Amino acid sequence: MVLLPTDITEIPGLCPKGLHCYDGNYGIADFNARKAMVDQSDRSVFKVADQLKSEGYDCSVLVMGETPTFPCHAQYENVYLSPGTSIVCDFGYSELYRDEPFIPAGILLTRVISQAAPGYFTIDLGYKGIAADPPGQRGKLLNVPYAESVEQNEEHWIWKIKAGYEEKRPTIGSVLYVMPTHICPTTALYEEVLLAGKGEVIGKWKVTARNRRLTI
Repeated sequence: MVLLPTDITEIPGLCPKGLHCYDGNYGIADFNARKAMVDQSDRSVFKVADQLKSEGYDCSVLVMGETPTFPCHAQYENVYLSPGTSIVCDFGYSELYRDEPFIPAGILLTRVISQAAPGYFTIDLGYKGIAADPPGQRGKLLNVPYAESVEQNEEHWIWKIKAGYEEKRPTIGSVLYVMPTHICPTTALYEEVLLAGKGEVIGKWKVTARNRRLTI
């Protein structure tokens, strides 16, 4: 028997229709291993859904998965897929999940603001401007692949040129581009997202999830 909280099923105006099954814990690069874990979870979900239906509850809607696992759920009929990073893919997913054909699209513009020591340069992209999670590399510096991250602060990010490439250190004022490792919290740091095409800004999206408040 599946017990649903009475404060959900009996609140006027609320009408439960099914289950939302998020499996963001399956961060497995290998597709076959990832699919095996998803299949095991889905069998449990379908079992719960059938039991709910047998007890008279409406469970006609099943929202399944997230970006890395949605291809695994796509084999089933009558489920809604919910990839969250399919439109603006980031560096993290594009590197880890090579089986998915999404093209990374989220790019941050930054500038070189100092050259404090030989071989070093600093850009104006601190952790107030890019997601600070997950641990490790927070973004890929696209223009200067021969540089490595040294330290990041609130407003600044220090980089060091690798040995043998010292003459290619970007000058102060140079415009650089960084692809964030995690696009979701990065997006929430900005009021709007500029859309670019053929080297020009062609539109913008307002980030509605940035400003939110409790209404109850």
